[in-house]
Amino acid sequence: MNVLYLINYAGNGGSEKYVYNLINAYNDKKCDCYFAYNESGALAEQMAKDKIITFKIDMKSPLDIEAAKSLARVCRQNYIDIVHTHYPRENAIANLAKLYCKGLKVVYTNHFLTESPPLWKIINKLICSKTDAIIAVCEASRKLLIKNGYHAKKINVIYNGAKRQQQDFESTLRQELGIGKDEFVISSLSRFSGEKRMDFAVDVAKLMKEKTDKKFVFVLVGDGDMLEAVKKKVTDYGLEQNVRCIGYRTDTANILKGSDAFINCSQTEAMSFAIVEALSFEKPCVVSAVGGNVEIVNKKTGCGICCDKDSPYEFADAFIKLMEDRELYEKCKVSAGKSFEKYFSLEKSLDKTFEIYKSVLKDKLRQ
Repeated sequence: MNVLYLINYAGNGGSEKYVYNLINAYNDKKCDCYFAYNESGALAEQMAKDKIITFKIDMKSPLDIEAAKSLARVCRQNYIDIVHTHYPRENAIANLAKLYCKGLKVVYTNHFLTESPPLWKIINKLICSKTDAIIAVCEASRKLLIKNGYHAKKINVIYNGAKRQQQDFESTLRQELGIGKDEFVISSLSRFSGEKRMDFAVDVAKLMKEKTDKKFVFVLVGDGDMLEAVKKKVTDYGLEQNVRCIGYRTDTANILKGSDAFINCSQTEAMSFAIVEALSFEKPCVVSAVGGNVEIVNKKTGCGICCDKDSPYEFADAFIKLMEDRELYEKCKVSAGKSFEKYFSLEKSLDKTFEIYKSVLKDKLRQ
């Protein structure tokens, strides 16, 4: 089985991590993996480092016929069985490529929660209806895909999974940042962009400082267009000792191991890899009650607290409760680890995804 992973921007976000996990797990084991992209970034560099056969395909729009022809040519020359796409533009182009490459199958994973505008709904019904299988990363995603014009029977919900990393090491985070052992560390792994709302996390920190004498530090990890604005807000509020913006990092295990809790205050979220990774380190999570967040953190899983996305007061009170109620904190910590193993392990996600591949190729595999 030959699978080509197609993504427009090969950067360093959650969808790129999803693609990397699949290729890293499957290549030379379950299938031969290929990679194609339009705009280069960290993922493209990693693919080159891993010696994955890679192609650059210009993709100007969802109706880019030349891109579809280029993709079809790559698929014919390399005997590609499945193109696995990750955003609407690439998915439309892959379905158009079917016109030029007989027998090509397309699998689409939807990574975001945005209602399609009217033109896209038409494209979804006329072109993307040819998609052979669709993966929604949460139930909220499944419902929105149907609303956006995709066939319900083709949609499979498979939660994002993370690999449980070795944890028998000492984190250097506190030593690096000069954080004391008695300080409660709240971390975030996120882009500094509008929908991720790292500025909102600063508002939460401000309220916490006003409401409690307990020591705490927010460690905000990531980069993006709003990084400098968030740093300025920290300075304006006089929170330099309570909020540290430390930029993009690759040592996520070190960050999470050195943390006490995790925050996700996104305006919208499908299935956050960062939350799942935090669970793997048994970190209680305080999250905005949106999208897939409520499928991770809820009464059933018991691994944290969901808050009104527009209420920094709820977030502040939630963290203060975790700091002051040790019994609650320990209960959430244990539940985080159990929830990860039961619902969000990488092995479960990989197995279910590969079953999708086999299902769309069932006729060919019988031959």
